[in-house]
Amino acid sequence: MQLTRRSLLTWLGLTGVAFAAPALVGCSSAADDADSSESDYSEEKRQAVVKALMNVFLPSGGAGSPGAAEVGAYDALHAKTFLPVAVDLGLVPVLPDFLRDRLDDVDGLVKDLIVNDLELATFPTAYVTALNMLRRAELRSGETILVTGASGGVGGALLQLARERGAVPYAIASAPKADAVRACGAEQVIVRDAPDLAAALADVGVGAVDAIADVVGGDRFPELLPLLRRGGRLTSAGAIAGPVVRLDLRTMYLHDLTLVGATVPPVPMFAGLVDLLERGRLQPLLAASFPLERFRDAQAAFVAKDHVGNIVIDVAGAV
Repeated sequence: MQLTRRSLLTWLGLTGVAFAAPALVGCSSAADDADSSESDYSEEKRQAVVKALMNVFLPSGGAGSPGAAEVGAYDALHAKTFLPVAVDLGLVPVLPDFLRDRLDDVDGLVKDLIVNDLELATFPTAYVTALNMLRRAELRSGETILVTGASGGVGGALLQLARERGAVPYAIASAPKADAVRACGAEQVIVRDAPDLAAALADVGVGAVDAIADVVGGDRFPELLPLLRRGGRLTSAGAIAGPVVRLDLRTMYLHDLTLVGATVPPVPMFAGLVDLLERGRLQPLLAASFPLERFRDAQAAFVAKDHVGNIVIDVAGAV
């Protein structure tokens, strides 16, 4: 029986960890043991375990060695769990001193990267909605996208996820929130009450964008479509400024535009979101939290719209 490196890492709970070069870990090639299938199996396991552990614990900077800060916290935690097991099973004949010395670093890494319950609560709805919007818009690396309502939970998620795809996001938000929205990933922020959105976009050096992610709708919706290049796409998953809008169909069909709604994501999408979270690729946007007995205060804070991100109700006293 032979295992691929991928299936072995899955078996060990170490999926998502890149491989270091064999020369770094001092492992002989599995091909050296080709005379014995049992030897192949053991060597394959030994190489995979050592390489995975090396990638978690090696400092960043070396080729094939991303370093702990670029590896998911759960990968690091699994590595710490399996390291002594690997030694006991003979998969790693000798535990290198530098790996032993860095075991304690994993606790700090996990503490830094694993978010708490309140922060986790910001992800399921807002980030899944945003990810589904980008999927429906077919946003690709190198493209530009304009995000309306960018200071909200979905808007902030759209900015981060667009960056994760290699796209360049521009945002529409109120002036007092511009710095916070830039911190979420916006290349530039268009002030929401600008009298002419097209002119404001041109002022930051953009004539037209490839896509628009809209969660606002309302009276200014007709100004959005002319901001799209020919063949551009608009995806919508909200209408906080009003669900009934004016639409000149000629703007849509004469410019070959695509308008798509985004509501029900495919089931595997949430797993992909969790993977990004585990690898530290996304940051929670927790604006504030309130205990359940202060639900009225939370509602008032939400209506005031002075926040950036999400407001969470702490039902269980999470910390």
